[in-house]
Amino acid sequence: MTNACKDYLNFWRYALNTTEEAKRSEYWFPTLAHIAFFTVLMLADKENLENEPGEQFIPTPLNQIYMAFAVLTFIPTYTMFQRRLNHLGISKSIAHVIYAFNSLGYMWVLALNKMSQREIEDKIGRKNFMILASLIGVFYTVELILAARKGRN
Repeated sequence: MTNACKDYLNFWRYALNTTEEAKRSEYWFPTLAHIAFFTVLMLADKENLENEPGEQFIPTPLNQIYMAFAVLTFIPTYTMFQRRLNHLGISKSIAHVIYAFNSLGYMWVLALNKMSQREIEDKIGRKNFMILASLIGVFYTVELILAARKGRN
């Protein structure tokens, strides 16, 4: 079995464990595999891929698979990030703050998917939308930068 497979299996094996440590590869292989899976699902969803910017999001079976997988992997991804911070010797409170913002951002994106572009601009405003999107982007970036750091030997 390859190291990538072992790292992905460790993602599920230690899904609820926040006390152990995770190497960089144990963080990156599952993360990249999930990004690839979500990308394939999004590209396969022809009904929403071809939507115009003002059109409303169309619920499809692929969306349900996407959502089910996102819900299924949410807690294991959080615990994996905590294990990665354990390996780096960084406080777990950073993981709590980052994942709180990422969770709020995720719920925000879900809510926005149910609105058209015009409704978003009317309810939120373009400026507030850009501020919130930027904050979420910053917290995702901080997570990725922390996870990419070299750990203790």
